[in-house]
Amino acid sequence: MSRAQPTSGSGQYRRLIRLVLRRHWLMLGAWLGGLLLLVVITAPAYETTYPELSQRTFMVESLRANTATTLLYGPLPDPGRLGQLLVWETGTYVLVLGALMGILLAVALVRRPEDEGTLELIRSTGTAPWVPAAAALTVLIGQCLTLGGGAGLILWVQAQRIAELTESGAMAFGLLVSAVSLVFALIAVVCCQLAADARTARSWALIVLAAAFLARAVPDATATLDASHRAPVTVLHWISPLGWAQVVAPYTDDQMGPFLAFGAAAVVLLGAGLGLSARREYRSGLLARTRGSSARMRVRSPLAFALRRGVGSWVGWTVAVVGLAALFAGMSSGILELIEGSDATAQIVQQMLGEGSVTSMFFRMTAMFGGILRAIYAVGTVLRVRADEREGLLDVELTTGRRRWEPLVAALLTAAVGSLVMLLLAGGVTALVAQGQLGDEAALDETLGYLVLQWPAALCLAGLATVMVAGLPRLSWLMWALVTVSATLAWLGGLLDPPQWLMDLVVFEHVPDLSVGEPEFWPLGVLAGIGVAGLLVAVPLMRRRDLSRA
Repeated sequence: MSRAQPTSGSGQYRRLIRLVLRRHWLMLGAWLGGLLLLVVITAPAYETTYPELSQRTFMVESLRANTATTLLYGPLPDPGRLGQLLVWETGTYVLVLGALMGILLAVALVRRPEDEGTLELIRSTGTAPWVPAAAALTVLIGQCLTLGGGAGLILWVQAQRIAELTESGAMAFGLLVSAVSLVFALIAVVCCQLAADARTARSWALIVLAAAFLARAVPDATATLDASHRAPVTVLHWISPLGWAQVVAPYTDDQMGPFLAFGAAAVVLLGAGLGLSARREYRSGLLARTRGSSARMRVRSPLAFALRRGVGSWVGWTVAVVGLAALFAGMSSGILELIEGSDATAQIVQQMLGEGSVTSMFFRMTAMFGGILRAIYAVGTVLRVRADEREGLLDVELTTGRRRWEPLVAALLTAAVGSLVMLLLAGGVTALVAQGQLGDEAALDETLGYLVLQWPAALCLAGLATVMVAGLPRLSWLMWALVTVSATLAWLGGLLDPPQWLMDLVVFEHVPDLSVGEPEFWPLGVLAGIGVAGLLVAVPLMRRRDLSRA
């Protein structure tokens, strides 16, 4: 007989923290590694490209004069030191992605175990009721603090070598990252108590994130620097956590006082989450689920069912993608002037995308970003079949007489058609806005073509996801790691200088330059062929394996 394990609450708490870390170590490490890598490479890249303040004067003035750029990042303070550029551009990405990290982790740690039955199993062992929530919140809060602490430490170390970086700025930025990611994580915790399931809670928290971005962007769209050459701060900047960067102003003012208010907001959200949790029934939400129509869902095939279920997700992705396409196209005139007027900036773009005309390079870069978003949509649509399998919904669908491979094939077709239509819409909007910005310089067929030619990459990844769901369902989450690595190498590969064979494996890197005489399209055929081959391989695999809710 094995030795009895400690049954005290503190012992259960420590063991459950180890369990949470063991189950989610890859997700935790991937978020930390990717975001901290972005912080690591930014300041040295700026210093190498623009070693002197006078060399970036033209760039700073061009960026500040562009309305679309200001809408996306906010006003760029004077005089445009390296730290200010870092917070303005990379800081925006880190704050938004850190908020997204907090939301996804909060739902995965706090609510998903309950929906999947894992929490019920843990509670059946005699674990105290408060232990699972305490362990999940400890890991969640620790992740947010580690992200901010790591970012601040990296910049503090770089400040010892780069003259324009300061230690106080590094501390302010690190605290800002922790505060923003933590507040959004706790907002998601509150949503987990209000919503009926994890998927609804995640959707509500993402809506809050989008609203926070708009609340920050609206006053910045027409903002100009004040008399002291600082970015103006409004009430909306205080309300929106994404606007806190202008309140704190790292590397400009390094205001530490606002963190008292930010910490108070986090404490209130934490108390609200715990209080609502005590009032909520197990596997339910405090807000009743909206009852649907009593009319029958009239679908005659698995494809029609998949399209009907996925229309809400597709609309949401399409609105986001088309909006970003219009935003990037609206930035085209200012960015092209910047690239043409600065040899250093043109050199960076050429390192990322290779040789070509300035206009071609810009639209290839924006098309790559759009292709990454469509690939995420396509992979998520296919992996939904695995989620349905875990939740038992696939069993219910198969009781209608459907063959077990039909829902998976329907998901792949939905992903393929949805991503293609999304690309066409985004390409059309990009072409029209770009023509308004650039006039005859914008070649509509090339602009549309760069976006549409990203479709084989989405089809390839969707096909690989189909194979993973059919053959290795327990490891299907690895598709997200593949998407992340491919997107990182596609976006930063030219700066990181990886081996060429590795870049050849990146699916987003094979869109040809349409401005040259004879572009090569055969790599796109290979990508599309991989997607089709994935479908052909997945069908027999799905027929042979057992369904599992584990």
